[in-house]
Amino acid sequence: MSGSERGATLLTVMMIVALMSAVAVGVTTRLAGSIGLSRAASARADIYWTARSAVVASDAIVSGIFVNDTNRWPYPQAVAPEPMIVPLAAGDVTILFEDASNCFNLNLLADAAGGADMSQIAAFTRLLEGIGVDRAQASGLASTAADWIDADDAALSGGAESGWYMDTETAHATAGTAFVSLSELRALRGYEPDLIAAILPHVCVGEPGLAGRLNLNTMTPEQAVLLPAMFSAGLDLQTARRLIEARPVSGWQGVEEFLALDEIAMIAEDIRSPDVLSVETSRIRSLMTVRIGNQKRAFDIVFDRQGDGSYRPGRLEEVQG
Repeated sequence: MSGSERGATLLTVMMIVALMSAVAVGVTTRLAGSIGLSRAASARADIYWTARSAVVASDAIVSGIFVNDTNRWPYPQAVAPEPMIVPLAAGDVTILFEDASNCFNLNLLADAAGGADMSQIAAFTRLLEGIGVDRAQASGLASTAADWIDADDAALSGGAESGWYMDTETAHATAGTAFVSLSELRALRGYEPDLIAAILPHVCVGEPGLAGRLNLNTMTPEQAVLLPAMFSAGLDLQTARRLIEARPVSGWQGVEEFLALDEIAMIAEDIRSPDVLSVETSRIRSLMTVRIGNQKRAFDIVFDRQGDGSYRPGRLEEVQG
């Protein structure tokens, strides 16, 4: 990186830190107030309601700092280098932001009408193969996930609908609607703990029908498995990782620059899906750690970019472990 590039990056980071500090001043009173309102409640309840207030703070930061004309993530890595720390009378709240664009949205496995989306099932199958699942098992697992959220009771090939689950020891039906949390994967046939652990870094639960795009400029070599899965089956994993590792220091200026690479240009256009690629941010995750007294709990919430460029907060979830 040249001296001018380092200087520009440092200036950008300093500006963002200054803006976050300004926002922190504005939200500290609100967060501290949440503690006062729940003073009579248990410490656990205090932490939860403080986390809810931290969501409001995160929303203000996302809207005020990360939403800009270019919608570019301002850092050269996915995770912001410095957390925002808001002091409270009895503890503090630490908020760390990251670009969470690079994931496969499981809710795309069903279309708007509630039917299984076969192209997305094929993409998820390729993703599973990319993390080491054999093809036959990967196909069945992808179908099982689609069956979990589609509207009908007819199982896909290798999948499982309510009839299968009702015969198990803990009888239950399929959801028949969009995933709300990744924790639901534990209820699906064939999704054992080791498999879920391998899948989690690459999947997400986004808004149904909202096709977020991969951010080429924050993608890590470990996330490169998403390119053969979502962009093109004609791109092998080894090449995808090598391209990400060789990304320009300042990132690609546009998707066209990536598509012009020799390794990409040689892939037939009819097996490429450039619409899934971007150099912009489509999802932002806020990781919040709330400490009150000697108790500490972690939460996260994801903000999905909408068509008008704004970000909508999702579901607040506690991070276990």
